[in-house]
Amino acid sequence: MTSAPGLRERKKIRTRKVIRQEALRLFLEFGYEETTIEHIADASDIAPSTFFRYFPSKEHVVFADEYDSLIEHAINARPADEQVVDAVRNGIIDLSRTALAQDHDELLQRMQLIDRVPALRSRLPQHQSEETGFVASLVAQRLGREPSDFEVRVLVSLLSTIVVEVLLTWARHNGERPLDELFESSFAFVGASFASA
Repeated sequence: MTSAPGLRERKKIRTRKVIRQEALRLFLEFGYEETTIEHIADASDIAPSTFFRYFPSKEHVVFADEYDSLIEHAINARPADEQVVDAVRNGIIDLSRTALAQDHDELLQRMQLIDRVPALRSRLPQHQSEETGFVASLVAQRLGREPSDFEVRVLVSLLSTIVVEVLLTWARHNGERPLDELFESSFAFVGASFASA
């Protein structure tokens, strides 16, 4: 059993949340380029130097999240004999019905900013690549292979692209269609396309 975070850790979590909330509010109100770290720090009632203890840059406020461990848990919770693509798909769909649904508004704001701000959109491939390392480890473990194997990397790139395209499409339609439905239909389409190839 994991112990609950202590007071100091809870304060750090709250401060990080406040910084992100204020940053997103300012980005939407005044524009991403026009908002400085000083503006975000002032709105969050912290010093600019404190900002950098939580985020290495302004863009990381938009890109960074706490979903990695949740994704890992969701995939690891799938049955051991489930096919790797099915385990990833079902884990992500489960997550979209829980944590992602709870964070609906914030996630929507973040994805809309990434989609609409050229500086963020151009950085998406790099952040996407940085985020796939732990997924490669999970996939490789289920396949009994190394994360660096060519086939593992190809599969992880495909899965990652599906996730990003679903999130961007969801954001472009203002989050009107439930994420789990979009994930289900996208994975089903890809699976059917490969099966008929």
